[in-house]
Amino acid sequence: MKCKQATYVLVAAVLVLVLALSTRVYFGFTKESFHVDEGITLALTNGNWAPGMDVVTKDAWISGDVAKDMTFNATIAERGSPDIKAIAISTAHDVHPPLYYWLFGYARTILGVHRSVTAGYVLNLALFMLSCVFFVALVRRIWSDPVIIIAALACFVLSSAAVSLSVFLRMYELLQTVCLGLLLSAHCVLFPSAKAEQSVLSRSLEFWLGLVGLFACALAGFLTQYYFIFFVAPVCAFALVWLLVQKRPGDLFWGIVAVLAAFYLADMIFPPMKAHLTESYRAKQSIQNFASAAKPLTRLGSVLVYIGIISRNLVPLAVLVAGIGLAVWNRIVSAKTIRKEDEARPVSARVLDARYEAGSTALFLFIFLTTFSIIAVSAPYQTVRYVAAFFPVYVLAFTGLMRMVLSSRQARVLVAAAALLIAIHGLQKSNLLDFHEDYTTDTPAYYMTDEHPLIMMGTIGGTWKTPLVYVNIASSKDLYVTGADYGANLSRRLDSIADEIVNAKGGNTVYALVCDYFENKPGWEEIGYYGFYWVFKKSYSQ
Repeated sequence: MKCKQATYVLVAAVLVLVLALSTRVYFGFTKESFHVDEGITLALTNGNWAPGMDVVTKDAWISGDVAKDMTFNATIAERGSPDIKAIAISTAHDVHPPLYYWLFGYARTILGVHRSVTAGYVLNLALFMLSCVFFVALVRRIWSDPVIIIAALACFVLSSAAVSLSVFLRMYELLQTVCLGLLLSAHCVLFPSAKAEQSVLSRSLEFWLGLVGLFACALAGFLTQYYFIFFVAPVCAFALVWLLVQKRPGDLFWGIVAVLAAFYLADMIFPPMKAHLTESYRAKQSIQNFASAAKPLTRLGSVLVYIGIISRNLVPLAVLVAGIGLAVWNRIVSAKTIRKEDEARPVSARVLDARYEAGSTALFLFIFLTTFSIIAVSAPYQTVRYVAAFFPVYVLAFTGLMRMVLSSRQARVLVAAAALLIAIHGLQKSNLLDFHEDYTTDTPAYYMTDEHPLIMMGTIGGTWKTPLVYVNIASSKDLYVTGADYGANLSRRLDSIADEIVNAKGGNTVYALVCDYFENKPGWEEIGYYGFYWVFKKSYSQ
């Protein structure tokens, strides 16, 4: 790439990234409602919570602010640093690895424990920028076309799913980063010196740096989220075939050593990992879903849902259909034109394309087909957050495919058109994803924020659901947290609590959130459903 052209690419990339960052900052700091998993993240990093626990004061009226502080802030503030061991134990109960929560805990102590949401956004934005570095480095190894580079980058950073991940306080942003880091490292090992002939020393240095990256990113991936396995597996499978065909058994050996050493060390750091992968309820659930997929029509609906997810949040189906149509047209009518265009390029460029672009595209497509298929037939929910971390590679697969089947000019137009449509969709706040596919909430949930008091009734045995309420309730809200047996007379219990607050403070309305685990509903007026709670209201005459 010429110096002047490189400058244009750099300026365009900076503008795209500034737009992506400013959008994330705006969406994050105007976000009004949080997912239950985000509350769980804050509770886990506090170091005193595990599923089934509720650490707030029971059977007394407290403010929403006090409930937040007890659940999300008090322990880490008192300690002054994250409790690494306690976080690991808690995440083990939550059937997740702990790396993201360790990083989040340190971000909170640096930026302020009570600025926990801000700390999460800062952490995610730092991870996002690292992802962009990996993505651009990977794209520039394969393509020199500035339009392709900028358009592919825009497809990634401006998609609604990618924007939403950055303002979602969960481990998926880190998963995206380690997947891109692993892919870049694997590309250095599989396709050394892709852009030019280099000296033996530089080729060797690139290979060994790739191995170090493989080890580091695999270690981080295993400690981040178990869907990472669905990513590293196709990368390793492709590498096995590619390196054997290339007659590079020594490189294959060192690659295997790097990934296995990472897995071994991850298991040493977080011993519950093996049980999570083989014996946990999540593992059994995935196995059951795989078994049901043996019947062709059983999981077809799930596959179609995931196709819809990708077409809405990444590459619009219209663009993909247009690309396929152009490819067919080219093969029928315009093959000679494309051949002349290709033959006009230097022989060295065509050789590099054959060696690197085709192989890279095959790798990206294989990762897409593997991750998409496995998740579509095994995931417990049809949610975009399960595949969104892999979207950058899906962008690379789409870009590479368009480059392979279309002329250079057509590929530029199609990828640029996809980037434009993706940006138009992703930059609208109304398209920000709340990831509520696994539960529903009323909109608006006025009873969580207005001036009337709220009773939260849970079961005596405890539940993992409480962080949803604490992370979303207004700080000034009067809250009464209590519990009852499964078959209790809820009406009598709720009446006595409501009468107490009305007699003490006045008012004419009391709300109640009642856990949906209970066998019977109370006799109050039912007004909604909030996540995992029935919502009721009792009105008093003036």
